[in-house]
Amino acid sequence: MKKIKSKIFLIIALALIIRVIFITFSSNSLGEHGDVFLHRDWGRVSFLYGPADTYNREHIADVGAVNNLPPGATYIIQAMYSVHMQASKIVFKLMQRPPGTLLWINDGTFASMFLKIPAVVSDILIGFIIYKILDKSDKKKALFASSLFLFNPITIYNSAVWGQFDAIPTMFFILSLFLLIRRNYFLSILSVFLSLYIKFSVLPLLPLYFIILLFITPRVKTILYIFISISIILALTLPISQEPHKWLMNFILANGAGKLDNVSSNAYNFWWIILSPKVTDITLKAGETFIFFSYFTWGYILYIVLFIPLLFIVKRLKKRVIEPENLFGLFSVLAFVFYLFLATMHERYLYPLFPLLAVYVGFRRQFLWVFIVATIVHSLNVIAAWQPIAFPEQIVLFLTNRYVSWLSSFVLLFAGLFMYGSVTNKWFSLKNR
Repeated sequence: MKKIKSKIFLIIALALIIRVIFITFSSNSLGEHGDVFLHRDWGRVSFLYGPADTYNREHIADVGAVNNLPPGATYIIQAMYSVHMQASKIVFKLMQRPPGTLLWINDGTFASMFLKIPAVVSDILIGFIIYKILDKSDKKKALFASSLFLFNPITIYNSAVWGQFDAIPTMFFILSLFLLIRRNYFLSILSVFLSLYIKFSVLPLLPLYFIILLFITPRVKTILYIFISISIILALTLPISQEPHKWLMNFILANGAGKLDNVSSNAYNFWWIILSPKVTDITLKAGETFIFFSYFTWGYILYIVLFIPLLFIVKRLKKRVIEPENLFGLFSVLAFVFYLFLATMHERYLYPLFPLLAVYVGFRRQFLWVFIVATIVHSLNVIAAWQPIAFPEQIVLFLTNRYVSWLSSFVLLFAGLFMYGSVTNKWFSLKNR
């Protein structure tokens, strides 16, 4: 027992060290992604003027953009920028240098390093939660599943190199499922709302989450817990607006569908196969017509058609739906469905699949190949969309080749549909116990 416990902490320590190394050597402001610059600018504005000012143009840098992230993410950015400012003072004092004389602090590199920390910490917490979900059934499987996520190159790249926030809302969603398994329904619901309060990336998974709640909890309690959670969110928004309900409603209407309206924003999915663009080329608008309906509408039709069988499975499983294998199997296939078929998908929106699928692979090792395929395709996808360093021209041409991206999309579609068919068929073929 002690040996297993020491192994998980060793795994976590190693995963953290790897990410710290990548943060250290990938945060140079000259090679950063534009989103990191925006985060740093919003951190500056929130530090000097308060978080509310990031949502208007007055203090934003000339080459920047108004904040389009929910308040939860803004508070995290503000906190880390404030920590960076204090750390900068300590560095200047220890090195006995006058303020403003260290280029790597002045050019934003130091700030970018701090802004990556919350996502990296979230990665580590996800790995630990995965271990806790599986450890009661099989500790070796728990170690394997946790390692599968923590040492997945795409999770390291997303958080420690690219500096994206996808890990943070995903961590709260995985935590909500863990709490659901433990039957701590209030904290589970609150975690879901906190996930949305940071970013809307898990929004397509929530219909299944709330339907499951209806099957396992009394409706009065569910409504009460939702009401309390919304009240907490409104209270948290008071530093930004004295009318948080109106402000949040306007923000959701303006940003709920994302800032991009293309059918596919570099996402290797079903629509990439249909449209076959080249990486970084702008695809058609999601509102344009495709065989009677818009691409946007077709995305929802396909999502709903594939969602309906999951409803029957939830109804059939009843309270057994929150057994870890059942719960993470359902959410894994739904994560595939929404990424593959909804319009306006960004390449990073596949991130929630990896912790969900890592848990399910812990129970069902036969789907390990699906995890590996998803990792390879997604790695090709995100690196084709953005390279942190100057790659040789031949490599870039290969990564952005139309046929390579089309084939990668087809392989991911096949893997996703294979898993969907296998998982749903398994549950439909089971007799009620």
